[in-house]
Amino acid sequence: MKRFYPAKIVIISLLMVHSIALSQTKLAIHGYLTQAYAFTNTHQLMGIPHDGTSDYRNLALQFRYSITSHDNLVFQFSHKRLGRSPFMLIEEAVALDWAFFEHRFSFGTSMKVGKVQLPMGIFNELRDVGVLLPFYRAPFNLYQEGRYTSETVDGFVLTHLLGEYSSWGVDVDFYGGEWKWSEATKSIFTKTDMVQTIDVTHGLGGQLWLRCPIDGFRLGLAGNKAHSAKGYHFDELDFYSLMYSLDSDFTIFSTRAEFRDARFDNKVNYQAYYAQVGLKLFEKLRINIQADFADIKNMDQLEIPFVEDVKKSMNLHDDYAFGINFAFNPNIILKTEAHWTKGIYIEDELINYFTADPIEVRYYIFSLATSPGSVKSFMKKFRLKFAHIALSSPSEWVKKGKIARFRGRLRGER
Repeated sequence: MKRFYPAKIVIISLLMVHSIALSQTKLAIHGYLTQAYAFTNTHQLMGIPHDGTSDYRNLALQFRYSITSHDNLVFQFSHKRLGRSPFMLIEEAVALDWAFFEHRFSFGTSMKVGKVQLPMGIFNELRDVGVLLPFYRAPFNLYQEGRYTSETVDGFVLTHLLGEYSSWGVDVDFYGGEWKWSEATKSIFTKTDMVQTIDVTHGLGGQLWLRCPIDGFRLGLAGNKAHSAKGYHFDELDFYSLMYSLDSDFTIFSTRAEFRDARFDNKVNYQAYYAQVGLKLFEKLRINIQADFADIKNMDQLEIPFVEDVKKSMNLHDDYAFGINFAFNPNIILKTEAHWTKGIYIEDELINYFTADPIEVRYYIFSLATSPGSVKSFMKKFRLKFAHIALSSPSEWVKKGKIARFRGRLRGER
C-alpha cells in the first residue's frame, strides 16, 4: 500500500477549502470532503473495527478546463480511506478518478472520451459528494466499494436529452469500454487478506431517466453486459445486469428505491435492492431510514473446488439503517447513523462464503460532509442539466424540491 504524505493532504485540503472557481479564467477547481469516525459492536465490517477508527474519509478534488464553449477537459483526483478494510491493500494514496474530454453538440447531445463516470443508478456518480448522500456512503449492496461494481468506464459515454426544456423528458446515456472490479478473500493457510483487481472487458451499457411534470420525481432503467476475467470465487465469465430506480426528492420528504438483478454466465443470480426514506423535521434537521438487501441464488451451479454442500441461495448482507443529519448550511452537514446488519461480509475471521450462516453485526458512523461552495458553483458555472430553472442558492434547491433533478448529474459537465 502506498504511503500518503501529509504534505499532499495539506495541499489538497487547502485547495478544496477554498473551492476555487476561477471565473476570469478557463479553469475551475472544486472539492469535497467527508471525514468519519466509526465502530462496530463485534466483528470488523466494511473496514470498521470493534475498537473504532477515524481513518475513514472520502476526499476529492476536481479540475475542469474549458477549451471552448463546447469542449472541456475534466480531471478528478481522490483520497479514500476505508479503515482496516482489506481493499486498502490496493487503494492508492491519491487516485485518478476521472480523466476525460467532453464535447457538447448543439442538438442536446454530449460525448465524453477517456476515464469517465459510469452512469448507473442514482448514486454511482455521486459517491464523493457527501452533502448529497443521506448516509455516509451510497447503499452498500448496490454500489459497494469496488466489489463487482465500478465508478468509471475506460471508453466513451454518449448522453442525449429528449425534451430538455419541457415538463416531460428522457435522459439517455450509452457507454462502452472496460473497467475493473475488486475482490477480497482470506488465505486458507495463512488467514491473511488477499485482494486483487479483475479486468472487465467488452463492456456495453446504457441508462434512461424519465422526467415528468412532478418536480423532483423521476424513474430510471439501466443495464450493462461485459466479460470478466477469472476471480477468487469464479472462473472467466460473461455477466448481464439490469437496474430499476425510483428517485423522488421533495421539500419535506424524499423516497428512493432501486433493484439490481445481475446474472453471471446465466447461472448465478445476484440481486441487490434497497428502499430509503428521508423526512425533514426542521429547517436544519433531517432523519433518514434505509433497508438494504443482497441475495445470491443458484450458487449450486458453481463448480467450487474443495467445497461441499454449497447452499443454493442465501442472504449475503441485510442492512437496516437510521440516521440523523444536521445541516449547518447546505455545504456542511453533520451525520450520525446506526446500522443493524446480518450477513457474511465480516473481515476479521475466515469464513466460507458458500456454506456460512449469516452473522449479526451493528456498526455506527459519525461523519462531517463538506462541499464548500461547490454545489452552487456547479449549477452556475457548469450549467447542469435542468439548470435552466433559476435558483439563487443551494438551499433553494431543497426548498423547491429540485435536488432530485440534479442528483446523478454532478459529472463535471455543463
